[in-house]
Amino acid sequence: MICRVAIPSLIQFCHARPVLAALCAWLFLAPGGPALAQPAGRIVQVDGRGVFLHCVGEGAPTVLLEAGASQGSLSWAWVQEYVARVTRVCSYDRPGYGASDPVPGPMDAANTSRALRSALAAADINGPYIAVGQSLGGPYARMFAFAYKADVVGLVLLDATHPSMLTNSAEIGMEHAFDAPSAFAQDVVAVLASTGLMRLAIEAGFFSRMNDRWKDLPPAAAEAMKPFLASPKRWETFFKETRSVPETLAQVGALPPLGGMPVTVVAAGTWGANADAPTAAKYMEFSHRQQRKWLAISTNSRFLIIPEADHLSLLSNPDHAAKVASVIAEMVAAWRRDHKFAPRRTPTSHARGLRG
Repeated sequence: MICRVAIPSLIQFCHARPVLAALCAWLFLAPGGPALAQPAGRIVQVDGRGVFLHCVGEGAPTVLLEAGASQGSLSWAWVQEYVARVTRVCSYDRPGYGASDPVPGPMDAANTSRALRSALAAADINGPYIAVGQSLGGPYARMFAFAYKADVVGLVLLDATHPSMLTNSAEIGMEHAFDAPSAFAQDVVAVLASTGLMRLAIEAGFFSRMNDRWKDLPPAAAEAMKPFLASPKRWETFFKETRSVPETLAQVGALPPLGGMPVTVVAAGTWGANADAPTAAKYMEFSHRQQRKWLAISTNSRFLIIPEADHLSLLSNPDHAAKVASVIAEMVAAWRRDHKFAPRRTPTSHARGLRG
């Protein structure tokens, strides 16, 4: 309903303002704005659908990067660049995001892990693996580590969404955090994205937190992020993924422990969203309690805080991403020591600023 009302209203608005006529014509004649830039990487075929996979570096174990909700391979640009100096590292776009084709069925943790495994098999990228997940990518990585534990030798969770958030989020007034977006909200976003207005709104600063936080990525990734954020396909996939979040957290919460698998839990030290100091402190205390709960999944786990980082800057800020990469590099080095595997080169440490 909103589409049938909003689009004619936009057309009428443009018609009444000749100065905007050319811009509006471009918006409606070229839905969705420019095509998504194709980053470095390749498309592998899984059951007749393309999956975008980007692997760089050499050596074992292979590090697998699982992005948070609504994100893809681009968000890992800094981390991947740093980790590639010490071993092979792969990022990818989950089905429906970026250059990957959508697939039928829910986007829960079990399906997401199977999809990644199939893409790796199609690309002939074998283990051993270290799984790394940020935000909602954390539960996906946790599921992958359990489902394929014969091939996974380590797990790194970056400000990962813990299953207890399903029941504990009311403590900080976020009891509706995992509610599916309303049909009205989805229709409004569909109009903005399909007409190109979403891209203009992002570039004009109306979604400053969503856009500004990624502008510190390497230049090519930051530029490619603009059309990615505004892509209609990305928003459709995000809404689909959101509907599966409760099932994802329920699945992961029911998993047995990982035994002695090395697990490192990394938490942001600051609250990036706009909030007064007492509220931000309350949120951070709650967040760190949730993060520490991940320690119970392994008898070989540790907890670290990057004090100056927030939830998104763990990936987007080059200095914070370097510290994340150093944590991953330490796990790579430990596995190589245990298995007498000669590294391709000595990793550069960026570990200063980490707090246990």
